[in-house]
Amino acid sequence: MPPLGSPEIEKGRATAVKACKEQVNGLLETGKELFVSVFPIASVSPGSGKKFDAHQVFEYKVRRIKTWVNQVMHDAVTLAAAAAAPSELPPQELKLPKAVAESVVHALVRIFTLGGRDLRDNDYYYISDIANASGIDTPVVSKVIEQAQYEIRKAFFTDLLSELDKEQCFGCATLLMKAIQADEAFAPAEFKYVENIAQLLENDQSAIEAVERYCGENDSLPRVFLPDDLAAYMFKYLTEIVMCDGEYDARESAFIKDVGRAFGFDHHRQDEVIQPVASALMVKAALFPKP
Repeated sequence: MPPLGSPEIEKGRATAVKACKEQVNGLLETGKELFVSVFPIASVSPGSGKKFDAHQVFEYKVRRIKTWVNQVMHDAVTLAAAAAAPSELPPQELKLPKAVAESVVHALVRIFTLGGRDLRDNDYYYISDIANASGIDTPVVSKVIEQAQYEIRKAFFTDLLSELDKEQCFGCATLLMKAIQADEAFAPAEFKYVENIAQLLENDQSAIEAVERYCGENDSLPRVFLPDDLAAYMFKYLTEIVMCDGEYDARESAFIKDVGRAFGFDHHRQDEVIQPVASALMVKAALFPKP
């Protein structure tokens, strides 16, 4: 994965912004053409007795939407690049057509997750602010976020296959299974992680069954030797798994500490990973609760 501040990532963000603006402009132009064809001589009255040319009012509204979208994209890139909240307040509330609002949310998530970057608590707050300001429904936003995160994880484990040998992949798959089983319960939210296990084992059913046997017969964790950057990512991902159901009990806490020690991370290094993950998941759960 390219570094988050690299020219490649900056170019990717610029591309995402451009694509969003072009899509929004296309939707607005289509709406304008439809409006003009259906109401060629329309006028509007705000209640003061005066009448205004409806086409001019429409043009004014379109300009407001375009300005609003430009501001949102600018702040999103600032937030993604600086890992801090934008200096300006979120744009004012502006009810958008559903297709336009969805395009904006897709672009935001794309900007925030380029290069495999994980969504952070500030990102979730900003996405929520924009969703509320534009009038888009929370379930729609949640679906966009979940899909983006799914694609990130899938890409990560595809990369792992090209970098690790079979023994390392088996060890990582075992750690994933152990994380899912850490609280001795299987939550629906954890199903997507099972797919990652199969992905690591190249969908070999015998290997999957071997992982299940190992987990059933051994309380200890396998020793997995990974490059430092991959070990840090796996530790972060395993932390996310045990917290994905909104709970973090003593068994899960003990498991994460054991994993940290297995990767050679001291207490300080573990906290550096655990705290941001926990914070982001808490914010996500509060802003985008599961039905």
